[in-house]
Amino acid sequence: MKIYVAGSGGKTSLIHYLAEQYRRKRKKVLILTTTHMMEEEGCLIYEDSLEAFHKQIEEMLCRRGVVQAGRKAPGGKISWIGREAYKVLEGCTDVTLIEADGSKGLPAKMPNSTEPVILPDADEIYVVFGLSALGKRAGDVCHRIQLAEKIIKPEEILTEEAAARLLTEGYLKPLEEQYPKSAIKLVLNQADCDIVKEKGEQVAKETGYPAWVASLRQECKE
Repeated sequence: MKIYVAGSGGKTSLIHYLAEQYRRKRKKVLILTTTHMMEEEGCLIYEDSLEAFHKQIEEMLCRRGVVQAGRKAPGGKISWIGREAYKVLEGCTDVTLIEADGSKGLPAKMPNSTEPVILPDADEIYVVFGLSALGKRAGDVCHRIQLAEKIIKPEEILTEEAAARLLTEGYLKPLEEQYPKSAIKLVLNQADCDIVKEKGEQVAKETGYPAWVASLRQECKE
């Protein structure tokens, strides 16, 4: 199972949540990125020897069930291990969770033409959006806001309708067209109270796509 996670406002939290759910089912879970993500404690770094790296991954998966891996990158981050290593590791794991783009820590995003970075093997693609962006100035909460001028200007307030259009035009429709065999799943995160949850449900309604309106911060604690 290859699961890619894109968007903003909780990608890493969703990956942790999914990893734990699969671990509880006794599945071996490998966490990677096709771009960059923060290196976490216990991350296995791919350097020169693919054989040694492969062996480390197998041993750690047997011991812990969940392993993050990547190449060293600046700023305490890891990057893509490369297609050769990716193919070699396929037999080690039951589930591979892959962070597929970045959002500079902002809750909303409009991707450019090269994002997200998803391989053709995707079984599922999760698109995440942070509901904390709603009601705020778009230029303050949306990564690559300059790409969204037809939808909303930087000085305008990000409404539920605008958020739905960002998601639909930036992620949902393009991903459906590019990956017709993949299941596209929308996650509206940061629904930390009933009022925000209602707003999330309105965003989901505006997109026309089924969505999980969630507080991943709370889910990960349970």
